[in-house]
Amino acid sequence: MELMQNVIFGYNPSPDLDQGDDRRAKFNYRVDEYSPQRLITKVPCHFHLFHGEADTLIDIEWLKTFTTSMRAAGNHCELEIYPNMPHCFFNVDFFEYTAFTHTTKQTDDILVQMEYLPPMSYSF
Repeated sequence: MELMQNVIFGYNPSPDLDQGDDRRAKFNYRVDEYSPQRLITKVPCHFHLFHGEADTLIDIEWLKTFTTSMRAAGNHCELEIYPNMPHCFFNVDFFEYTAFTHTTKQTDDILVQMEYLPPMSYSF
């Protein structure tokens, strides 16, 4: 039996590690080897990205560029932008519980659509 990753969820992911000397130093200046933006090829899985529009750590434009590049390479890549939300907006301990609930439900709904989970009902 061969296992294959069919879906990747990214919650405020950093698609380009080459964003200033401090980030380059963290990766021993080897960002070309590690930066997802520079390694895009056609891959057999779906990408679903959740990102806070007000994130000051990971610029939303990086995610938009990544999503466009992924689609141009023939990949399924969806970017859901949460208006006025900062970095880690979906963490229940840090911000509104509603953001955590919403991203969790969105993730579950995608997995149901892909038939990885049975349909569920929620009582939030």
